[in-house]
Amino acid sequence: MVQTVARLKRAGIVVSMFIDPELPQVRASRQAGADAIELHTGTYCEAFRTGKYEAELAKIRAAAAFGASIGLKVFAGHGLDVRNIVPILEVPRIEEFNIGHSIIARAVFLGLPAAVKEIADLIHFGGGHSFPQREDTPSHEGGHSWFSRRKDQECPPLPGMSPPGRSAPPG
Repeated sequence: MVQTVARLKRAGIVVSMFIDPELPQVRASRQAGADAIELHTGTYCEAFRTGKYEAELAKIRAAAAFGASIGLKVFAGHGLDVRNIVPILEVPRIEEFNIGHSIIARAVFLGLPAAVKEIADLIHFGGGHSFPQREDTPSHEGGHSWFSRRKDQECPPLPGMSPPGRSAPPG
C-alpha cells in the first residue's frame, strides 16, 4: 500500500482513503502516506434511522479530530441526506461531504436546483434551519457530489441557481 500511495503521489495525485471511522484505520491511512481520509458514514446513517446514533457519531467525531491532528484532510460520506447530515455538521474537522444519491432522489420531488440548494444551504448555514420532513422522500446511500465548507472550493452552481451559500437560508 505504501508503495502504491507513493507512486500515485509522485504522479501528482492526491490520495484519499475511504475508511471506517476507526482510529487504527485513520493511523494506517497516515502511515500509508495518504493526504486525506473519507470517513464512511453508512453505519451512522443506519443507526440514525433507529434514533440511536450517538455512539456512531462519537466515532466519527473522534476519527475526524484524530485525522486532522495528524495532518490529514477529513471528508465524510455514504448515505448522508438532509436529515442525518445535521448532527454530522457539528463535527468541525470535516472539510467536505460526499453526497449524491439522496440529492438526485430528492430532485424527483423538488427539482434538481432546489435539491442541491437545500443540502448546500444546510452545509453552509448549519443545521439549525427547518427543512421539510417528507415521509415520501426516501433516504438513499451512495455519493458522488461533494460539498465543501471551504469557500474557495465550492461546487459550481447549476444553471439558474445562485452559488451555494450565497442566498438566504430557507425557513
